[in-house]
Amino acid sequence: MKPLSEATIRQYIAEGNKIKNFRKLSEEKKEQIVEQVLSTEFLDLRCDWAFKYVLSDPELLLILLNDFLPENIVSISSITNEPKRLNGSEKNVLMDVVARTETGQEIVIEMQRFKKTDLRARLFYYGAAMVRSQLKRGRNYGRLKPVYVLCFMDFRMRHLGNQLVYRYRMIEQDSHEEYGDWLSIYLCELPRLKKVAMSEMNYIEGWMHIIRESSTFAEKPEGMDERFDRVVEAARLQKVPENDKMDYFKAMVSDNERLEYGEDRYAEGRAEGAREKQIEIALRMVNEFGQSPAKAAEITGLKVSDFISD
Repeated sequence: MKPLSEATIRQYIAEGNKIKNFRKLSEEKKEQIVEQVLSTEFLDLRCDWAFKYVLSDPELLLILLNDFLPENIVSISSITNEPKRLNGSEKNVLMDVVARTETGQEIVIEMQRFKKTDLRARLFYYGAAMVRSQLKRGRNYGRLKPVYVLCFMDFRMRHLGNQLVYRYRMIEQDSHEEYGDWLSIYLCELPRLKKVAMSEMNYIEGWMHIIRESSTFAEKPEGMDERFDRVVEAARLQKVPENDKMDYFKAMVSDNERLEYGEDRYAEGRAEGAREKQIEIALRMVNEFGQSPAKAAEITGLKVSDFISD
């Protein structure tokens, strides 16, 4: 990729200066960030804007959904990222991508780069809003269609197990009988993806690898399945129109995403992963081996409140 001209750098800095956190930086740091954001071969798909830009292609979105969801989705009738307007004084929501299938299923696809303590509640609210919006006055409840909330995140959350994708539905507490399929929430935690050769990855692993590592690609990774050719090409930065490229830059600097560049971009994720492992060990000590919570905390270096809820 050819170096950016001085005029181009000045243009991007001028737009970046409209953002408070960017404006406070030194000129040298601003120039460095412009170079970092625009010198990659591919968009960083962990950025909301880039994620939505690539998945605005119905064919690519259809491939992703069929790789992650249990339903065989034949076609998508609409895609939007407009705010979901509810009634009265209720809280409105702005979702990254909302898709509707020909048979009526509603699907919310989210990209979360930074940890939010209320994420579980937020995703449930998104899904509940989609369930509620299906029925107009006079319609029978039997017309409700399944809603899926599929969230990719560049951090780990606390779970009892250790898996790549966590799939949640309402179930009966003792028998685990499902209440119904009206709302499913999928959590796809990118730092949990293990480093293996692309040729050994299944489709879910392939998607998560592309989303997590796209900005580090020099070209399409060797051994990647051909089904991802269009995904990679859609994320090629030089194919993005200039006006859209400016929007991408502003999105990248708006939420301190620039701080993720460099060798330590997964340092927080690794530390969180080590902590989750300690929590898992403490829970096993208490639940499987009968140790007291105090003893488990002493051995693992945790607080009892870290792994035992009040």
